[in-house]
Amino acid sequence: MVFSANQDLTWNQLYVDWETASGGAGGRFVQGVAGFAGNLGVPESVGLVFASVVVVSFAATTLDTAVRLQRYTIQEISTIVADRAREGGGVHRVFTFLARNITVATLIAVALPLALALVPGDFALGTCGSCSAPPTS
Repeated sequence: MVFSANQDLTWNQLYVDWETASGGAGGRFVQGVAGFAGNLGVPESVGLVFASVVVVSFAATTLDTAVRLQRYTIQEISTIVADRAREGGGVHRVFTFLARNITVATLIAVALPLALALVPGDFALGTCGSCSAPPTS
């Protein structure tokens, strides 16, 4: 009886160490579900498609939730700034517009992380694996 869609690989080959086990985790999950479905009598091709849809749906839902929460944060901060700004002034108008416009707030919620992701270099604290640790006093 085969318990994996990776029929040519044994458990010891797939999970030699943490680095090997974590490589291609999404693909291994999909293949594992397909193999499990095959053991239940469902064709492995159907199990493969089902597991792929589950993984993509999970990723899309996670991304949607993250963008929505960021948009809420942008709109809440804009509301606070607009309330504290002088009525009728430029700051009040801009932040009132941003607090009420879902599309612009969503574009900002997507554009800021995208811009940060596209900035070259290791500028964020702790993201540079080859950098030396800061001196401790």
